Amino acid sequence: MNRTTKLILLYWLPFFVYAVFVFYFSSLPDPYVKMPATFRPVFSFSSMIIHLVEYCIFYILLWRALNYSRFSNAFGKSFVFTLVYSVLDEVHQLFVYGRYFSVGDLFFDMVGAFLGWALIVICGRLLNKSVFCF
Repeated sequence: MNRTTKLILLYWLPFFVYAVFVFYFSSLPDPYVKMPATFRPVFSFSSMIIHLVEYCIFYILLWRALNYSRFSNAFGKSFVFTLVYSVLDEVHQLFVYGRYFSVGDLFFDMVGAFLGWALIVICGRLLNKSVFCF
């Protein structure tokens, strides 16, 4: 397998599949719209956790693809693109029944991206590897 095919199949394809996965699930109507108000705070907290984990994975997959593609400053580019994707995802939700643009969701998306960065750095140090070769 040549280097280009390997890059596409092992690094870029998982990222693009995951990005489509995120877009698809944000296209679904909000399942909590018909839920009694008493249960909404519990699901609001779980929504925060979901956003955090969702964009942590998004950041890691994007960083991994950029890093193995030998882009300079993969950390910064991954963070900026994650922010842009998150904003576009929130704008997209304006057109989905029961969904809305939420600055709180953007915040937790970015916390997730930061967590992804931290996990990459910590794992790189624990494995005694340079994070650029992770």
